[in-house]
Amino acid sequence: MNPLPIAIAAAMLTACADSGFVAIPDEGWGRGDTLSLPVRAEAPQRLVVRMDRTYPYRKLCISVNDSDVWFANYPQGVGVYELWVPIALTDSVARIAHRMSDNTLRGVVSIGIVK
Repeated sequence: MNPLPIAIAAAMLTACADSGFVAIPDEGWGRGDTLSLPVRAEAPQRLVVRMDRTYPYRKLCISVNDSDVWFANYPQGVGVYELWVPIALTDSVARIAHRMSDNTLRGVVSIGIVK
């Protein structure tokens, strides 16, 4: 077995882990639960949403500082999947909430902001 892909994957996960990811509880992300993430001054930044195979939809709508952001075409049935979207934030904290119809949204693993 070639150890290079494993080493690359571990390095990528380590780099992202230092970027302020917030883990979503196993019981799900409540409709009224707002996540707060620190925002760095560097630009550009990307919002990353990690989802697993239990996520029930093909789309996701979240609010970042009261502005809606849509993620589309999530390939259902894969393992952990990352959705990336460029964002421009001027505040020092990003306030993130889901805007889906579920009171408790399941299948979202973690959310972070990366450079």
